[in-house]
Amino acid sequence: MKMEFHIHTPYSDGLNPIRYLNWYGRNRFLIITDHNTIRGSLEYKKYRPTIIAEEILCKRDDGRNVELIGLFINEEIPKGLHYMEVIDIIRAQGGLVVAPHPLDDVRYGFGEDADRYVDIIEVFNAKIDNPIYNNRAQEIFKDSVKIVGSDAHYPLALNSTEIEIDEFDIDNPKDFLNKLKNAKFRVKYYSWPTRMLWRGWRIVRKILKNKK
Repeated sequence: MKMEFHIHTPYSDGLNPIRYLNWYGRNRFLIITDHNTIRGSLEYKKYRPTIIAEEILCKRDDGRNVELIGLFINEEIPKGLHYMEVIDIIRAQGGLVVAPHPLDDVRYGFGEDADRYVDIIEVFNAKIDNPIYNNRAQEIFKDSVKIVGSDAHYPLALNSTEIEIDEFDIDNPKDFLNKLKNAKFRVKYYSWPTRMLWRGWRIVRKILKNKK
């Protein structure tokens, strides 16, 4: 089956309407990973099968902000907690922990020791500007369970990655993890026009927020 991981909706900072994702997801399995909320995942689940997920902003011991993704969770996890507390909450819910863009400090990467704490490493993130972060992740975490993510905040960024994975039980995290070990990945970076459109929108959004 085809799967796409790491997608954002208007429930956080994305521009992918749920109804559009319903159409887009007719021939692929989508995992919504909104920032600090599971509302996008829950809304999408009304239309298509999915794994409930959340991308959570948390803190390391030195106070640095990092992000983790919880998969197979059923309760929202607040932002700002210590990273070990977030990991404990995810696992208490029977979930899996993912380190997204782990080496990108600008985007709250967890760091080179991510594999000591998490179940899955995102070794390719299509939104990353500097390919060195992905290249290093693939080298450093070559022995970890891997996943790739589109990090799609808008429709043009969708289909940047594709995961070919055997059918799995969507209610069984262990089955998902085992099937992911043998998955095949197709990846590409965003085009520069796509990146410029997103940066332009972020500037406009910031201006509009400041006017309120």
